[in-house]
Amino acid sequence: MAKMSKKKLQEIIEREEPGARLVEGATGRDADRLAATDFDTPDVSQLREKFLGSSDAAAAESAESAASDEGDDDDDVAIVSVEKGGKTDPWDRASRAKAFVVSEKEDRVIGRQG
Repeated sequence: MAKMSKKKLQEIIEREEPGARLVEGATGRDADRLAATDFDTPDVSQLREKFLGSSDAAAAESAESAASDEGDDDDDVAIVSVEKGGKTDPWDRASRAKAFVVSEKEDRVIGRQG
């Protein structure tokens, strides 16, 4: 994820969607619906061995594929929650926080939910 400052994100969002503001995290009813994290999940290598067997060739190929995917340091996008200003009804789904995809390279919103 990009390391854009909150101020920079807010400027981009305000320019693209006047009156909207950046939301720090899940609030209200959305926060109540979040599931608890399951911390006792086995390691991927243990799961691979359990379900796929101990195939060294498959494990080496998978590790090589994962290593090539990790090389993208030029990732310049951030997914943030945005709330529109002037809400009329808090129970209206259209007035709830939406996800925006912001590109630092392009200095604009490149995607949005709803």
